[in-house]
Amino acid sequence: MEWQDVGVLLRLQEFGEDQLIGVFLTQKHGCVRGIMPFRVSDKKRDKIIHPGSRAQVRWKARLSEHLGRFDIDPEYSPLAKLMHDPEALAGLSAICSIVETWTPAHEPHENLYFMLQTMINDLTSSTWPVKYVQFEVELLRELGFGLDLETCALTGAKSNLIYVSPDTGRALSEKAIPVRNQEDGLLDLPSFLSPTRVNDEWTWDQILQGMELTGHFFQGHLCEASSKSMPIARDRLFGQFKSKAS
Repeated sequence: MEWQDVGVLLRLQEFGEDQLIGVFLTQKHGCVRGIMPFRVSDKKRDKIIHPGSRAQVRWKARLSEHLGRFDIDPEYSPLAKLMHDPEALAGLSAICSIVETWTPAHEPHENLYFMLQTMINDLTSSTWPVKYVQFEVELLRELGFGLDLETCALTGAKSNLIYVSPDTGRALSEKAIPVRNQEDGLLDLPSFLSPTRVNDEWTWDQILQGMELTGHFFQGHLCEASSKSMPIARDRLFGQFKSKAS
């Protein structure tokens, strides 16, 4: 079988001396792996293999479950805009890693494809850490584990939402939980995820709260369902953000 699509490169790994295995999130065909030819003398290598690059791809295989082979026509790479920003590069690595880790192979997720492109473009924004956490929330929703952060699970209120239940993923208001018990395991809800936020102000502590929130559900749902661990690139990004907060 054979098809053509557009995709974002998520990961590369060596495969012999003159080949690579590439993983793309494509618009119509989901997350797909395939063999890519590679020559050491290829001067375009840095333009086509960096995760985050967009390309026209042609995929061929005898059967859909086979590894297949890619022919690639590069369209765009974000590397030039991000190469002097180590934190944004760490963000790009984390973005590609979480999508590649948890998106089922050959399962179309067109909405996620466009979300991914938008998030990569947003890495040049001064508020990209906020957008990154929001992207993780949307990734959970796209993969079937949506959080309910719009209303309080106990009162129905839409304001003063400050916690999230670790069991249900539903928001809880300050009025519903006037006194917090540390044993209840409630997760903090950063204000930039609240439906009633009135500005774009944020702190590094709130970014960490957001990643701890999504990380709890990544671990409890996606990691268990896929038998995969939290991507190292995401842990590394969390560590960089933590150094900012300290």
